[in-house]
Amino acid sequence: MEAVRDISQRAQQTGLMRQLPPVEASQALVPIADPGSPLPVFSGEQMADAFVAYRRLQTTLDRAMPEAIMKIQGRLFRKKIYWRAVRTAFNLSVTMTTERRDEHGEDWGWLVTYRAAAPNGKAADGDGACYASEKPGRGQATEHNVRSHAHTRAFNRAVSNLVGFGEVSAEEAERDERPRAQPRHAGASSTSDAFITDDQRTRFWVIAKEQGWEKDEVKDWLAKIHGLDSSSKIPRSRYDALVEALKAPQADATVGGDDEQPF
Repeated sequence: MEAVRDISQRAQQTGLMRQLPPVEASQALVPIADPGSPLPVFSGEQMADAFVAYRRLQTTLDRAMPEAIMKIQGRLFRKKIYWRAVRTAFNLSVTMTTERRDEHGEDWGWLVTYRAAAPNGKAADGDGACYASEKPGRGQATEHNVRSHAHTRAFNRAVSNLVGFGEVSAEEAERDERPRAQPRHAGASSTSDAFITDDQRTRFWVIAKEQGWEKDEVKDWLAKIHGLDSSSKIPRSRYDALVEALKAPQADATVGGDDEQPF
């Protein structure tokens, strides 16, 4: 012990051992106070400026591309050419992330997801779906048209989610404008919805002939798209919508010309 005490004393005398200063109260570890609710990254003024800037861009594009605006149920919506212009204006990178074909009873369609990314790394996803029953025009429920429309919806949604404040595009809004297929299920009561009269059925076939439909085309269309195995079994509640679908020209299958590749 004497040897250890001697070494310690010599170390202190030569400066090799120094006593650490006491820890002050201000240097002691203290718990961080709970900040409470999360705070926004951008101020209200910054958000207002961003929204005003987007509105200015929108106004400019509307004037330059009036054909990109579509009126649906009294409201104005913007078609895919507008959202591609917005993609260019913001220098976004937009890519498909997922795609799959889906079958739902007698109906079928495509489910697609896109991702839009800004130069600063911010990104947003958007999904889109389209089914054959949304395209009642003759020859319009093709694999290409249905898939292309789903891609358009997903592309538009991704861009809008990232920089368009969630605005709904025309291709998304117009899905509610078209009659959806109502396949008949086995065991369903035939009296639950009265069928069309003989006069209505005659008028139905007259209109089909005037529009250039062949008899077999109509039968195939009713069966595959609308789940009806005979025109005599058309419910009265669906008669007007089906007549209008017969009158729809082939070129009027999709909003904004979805026969073009959206990507």
